[in-house]
Amino acid sequence: MKIYNFNKNTLLCYNENHLGSSAPTKPYFFISKETGEITDYIDIEVKEVKPRRFVEQIDKNNSRGYSFRRNYPDNCKFGNYFILANRSMDTVYLLKQDKSLIPLFTQTPSVFSEHPTAAAVGMIINNRFLQVQVASYDYQKALKLLKKGEQWKAEYTDYTFDMTTGEFFKDPGEFSYSVREVDVPANKRVKLIQPYLILNSYKAGRIKDNKPLLELCPKLDIEDNPIIAIQTFR
Repeated sequence: MKIYNFNKNTLLCYNENHLGSSAPTKPYFFISKETGEITDYIDIEVKEVKPRRFVEQIDKNNSRGYSFRRNYPDNCKFGNYFILANRSMDTVYLLKQDKSLIPLFTQTPSVFSEHPTAAAVGMIINNRFLQVQVASYDYQKALKLLKKGEQWKAEYTDYTFDMTTGEFFKDPGEFSYSVREVDVPANKRVKLIQPYLILNSYKAGRIKDNKPLLELCPKLDIEDNPIIAIQTFR
């Protein structure tokens, strides 16, 4: 499903069945960049795989698919650290470059409970604070809504987890950060901003204290490529 750049010699792979599986599986493993062979499996086993997609057979020749999405990706890389989290695991792990695995926290109730929740990762700040999104994932309820043609959106709450003290803090929302399947440098946030969003804010007078954007806006055209914004946390 996903391949990440672990180091100069090795790829980290994450593989699970999109439609779910009742068989135990080890979803994380390493592949050699030189030979393409699997060199090792990470010692994480899930008892079953939660589905991300459902396929409903309407008749002999037709089927309909339903996909369950959420804002945060399952696994993220920040500098040399990987955070491993997916909706089939109760525990969120930190994976280091020496391949050591550290369990950060375990959620309750389980992702396999009657009304499950699932933790996803936003990003690491200052190598200490981990942004976490906990979303409700009642698949049966969601599937009923989707089959009716209604929109389903997982309810979620943002938290900040202090990896030093083990404490959780409910995030007020305006300080929530996330990444999108990119290799993020340590202690930075990287995102793309569409030019029309910047120009709309500029014309409405909402850009006042951001000097780089104020200098950029007069040169910006609505047809330009997205702007890369890099934030560094102090």
